[in-house]
Parts: sequence; C-alpha cells; structure tokens
Amino acid sequence: MMNTQQILQRVKTASKQLSPYSDSAVVDCLRHLAHLLVSETPGILEANQRDLARMSPEDPRYDRLLLTAERIAGIAASLENVALLPSPVAKSSNSGNYRMDFA
Repeated sequence: MMNTQQILQRVKTASKQLSPYSDSAVVDCLRHLAHLLVSETPGILEANQRDLARMSPEDPRYDRLLLTAERIAGIAASLENVALLPSPVAKSSNSGNYRMDFA
C-alpha cells in the first residue's frame, strides 16, 4: 500500500503529464470516459464475470471487485462530477513550473 508521500508524488507526476492539455480537453476526456463506461457496461460486466469466475466468492476481495450496472453508473457519475471541478493544476507560463492548488 502506498503512503501519503508516494500518492502525492504520483499526483505531481500526473499533473505534469496533463499540463500540456487545456482544461477543456481534460473535461472532454473525462466526459467521454463516463459516456464509454455507460455505453460499454454490458461488455464490462461480461469481462468482470470472467475475472470473478477465477476467484473464490469467499475471497475478501471478491465483493470489492464485483461490478454491477449500478456501480459502473456510479463511477461514470463520479467522472462527470470531477469534470465539473476546477483544475487543481496552476500553470505558470513564464517559469515552466507547476504547483498543485488544493484550496
């Protein structure tokens, strides 16, 4: 399991990878992913059932990995909600440095 420092380092790395993209491009991507999750739900559920068939239902991870149409819809709704948030990446055009704003 990652500690807080490792998680923050991954956030910093991800923010730099996203920095070349406009906020609207990131929002469009998040919304597109949400749409794909909903439209591809039947295939996702089939693949999930194949994965779960290789596990014992007694495995504590089984329920956490079990997807339902409702869970997928919830994930899609969460992506839509994230798309509504302002970008936490503050871009500085003159220094080339980035900082995370979590205010």
